[in-house]
Amino acid sequence: MGIDTLSKDDPRLFRMGDAYAFVTYPTAGAVITREGAVLIDGPMAPAVALRWRNFVREHAEIRYHVICEHHEDHTACGSVIEADLLVTSEVTALEMSSTSARSDEQMRRTLRGWGRNCDFDDALVAGYRIRRPNLTYCNRLSFDLGGKRFVIFEAPGHTRGSSIVHAVDDRVAFVADNVFPGTCAPPAQSANPWAWLQTLGTLEALDVDWYVPGHGDPMTRDCIGDQRSALLELIDRVRDLRRKGWSREQVVAEGLGERRLRPRHSGSDDTPQALPLVAELIARNSLGNIYDYLDEHPSGHPFARRDPCVDYDSEIEEC
Repeated sequence: MGIDTLSKDDPRLFRMGDAYAFVTYPTAGAVITREGAVLIDGPMAPAVALRWRNFVREHAEIRYHVICEHHEDHTACGSVIEADLLVTSEVTALEMSSTSARSDEQMRRTLRGWGRNCDFDDALVAGYRIRRPNLTYCNRLSFDLGGKRFVIFEAPGHTRGSSIVHAVDDRVAFVADNVFPGTCAPPAQSANPWAWLQTLGTLEALDVDWYVPGHGDPMTRDCIGDQRSALLELIDRVRDLRRKGWSREQVVAEGLGERRLRPRHSGSDDTPQALPLVAELIARNSLGNIYDYLDEHPSGHPFARRDPCVDYDSEIEEC
């Protein structure tokens, strides 16, 4: 079979009616209708994204491809999937300029660097081109396709422009990185923690059977409570240090201390080998971001934040 497509018996592939989750790095989603498919995020590695694209095309034309956040692991697949419409929130489209998605060469560098995994294909990476969204939305976008209803809505949390895709008739919510399985501290380097807590409440209110996270196997509603507890624990940890007079620099330098490992999932072996190095940097940047948000009231702030440009590839090269 080679690089052509996925096997329907691939253990990383979950079927939920007409909805699919392909648990790789990161988890990809799809909903098949009689008039085409809606895809959600996709594999970071171009070789794996190509297999995923071909698998979906065996069932339906790819009409919509929703990118749920601006981080490179989610945006890299856009040009490989080749959907008619590439959809993001307007905030995500803007924030892409702060990541490797700002240029073809920078994304190639990332795919060869911290994003390199066991499915690395140098020829595909050498010809890689960024694709920008050709449809953006604010607040909410809803549509029908092939007799199925879809609601895409802004759900700031893990990133300020995060999107949720609610496949209404399939009773599945694709939640990206707004929910991480397990109880360890969630990555919050681009987060709005106050909005994140509100988003978790919205997710709990959805009438669904399955939640598909950005990293991990499909899960049920009880996992959302674990995410809330982990986020509050992270906020409280930073708040306690700040009350003791610690500066932002001291908190970031301290790191997270005790760190619980995320549970293994069906796609754990697809994780890039250099991710642990990046994860440590992300953890420290998360502390700094939470520290900054403690200056703001949880009810909101009139001025929107944006991510600074962070070059994780250079950081890794120095290690």
